[in-house]
Amino acid sequence: MTLPALDIPLTLPFELPLLVHPIVVHFAMALPIVIVLLEISNLIFKRRALSVTSLLFMLLVMVIYFAAFFTGKVDGSEAGPLLSAAGKEELKEHKLIGTYLVYATVLLVAVKSFSMLIARGWAKGLFFFVLVLFIAASLKQGKDGGELVYEYGANNEMVATHEDTIDDLNDRVEELEEQLAQSKEVSGATLEAVKEVQNTLGKSLDNVVEATGNAVDAVTDYVNKTAQSVGEAVDAMVGDRNMSEPAETVAPQEVNRSVPVSMPKMNRTSIPRGDIATH
Repeated sequence: MTLPALDIPLTLPFELPLLVHPIVVHFAMALPIVIVLLEISNLIFKRRALSVTSLLFMLLVMVIYFAAFFTGKVDGSEAGPLLSAAGKEELKEHKLIGTYLVYATVLLVAVKSFSMLIARGWAKGLFFFVLVLFIAASLKQGKDGGELVYEYGANNEMVATHEDTIDDLNDRVEELEEQLAQSKEVSGATLEAVKEVQNTLGKSLDNVVEATGNAVDAVTDYVNKTAQSVGEAVDAMVGDRNMSEPAETVAPQEVNRSVPVSMPKMNRTSIPRGDIATH
């Protein structure tokens, strides 16, 4: 069952130091038990002094519970941001139950005062019953407070230090992940650039090879055409010369020209024009 939200609309005019709450709550746990023992003794001895002492202790318990509430708010405000989601819910519930216990001390003082005024046995029994319920709730509250410290690490300096270390490590991991992502981007860009350079070099080499082949073919064609032109020119000159010389000289020429026709044409083109003219 969820209790309705409840708070104490009071603000202290001064600041409370941290870690006073554990000191105060020890008295808040012990004094109600002392009051129970006083009430049991009063049932046996029936002394008004015991009843008055019990009332004074109840007033002291009320003050201590108010102190426990405000010191708990200070420590809770400090510990809250460091707790997990479950720890924050536990802290919220702990504060709510603590608020109800503070108001319960006021009720206990009122019931004790009422039982002392009417001095009836049933009134004393009612106070004793309410006091036992109050002690049970206080012990449960103390157990929950211990869980906040030992299970969730509330106001635990070592836990806070480890959490700070974990936060630093998480930040470092995020930085390394960012650097890794940037390195992957740079590596990818470098790889693309290398591939582009390789493609460019491959295309350039193909163009050079193709251009060189075309140039070689052109030079070869030019040389062949030039050699053919020179050979034809030489043949024409030799033919003109043979027609213009006397007949007696023709026979030797014909004998000389009985050399096999398979002589390379380039040898014929290598005869200087001046030598031919001297014959």
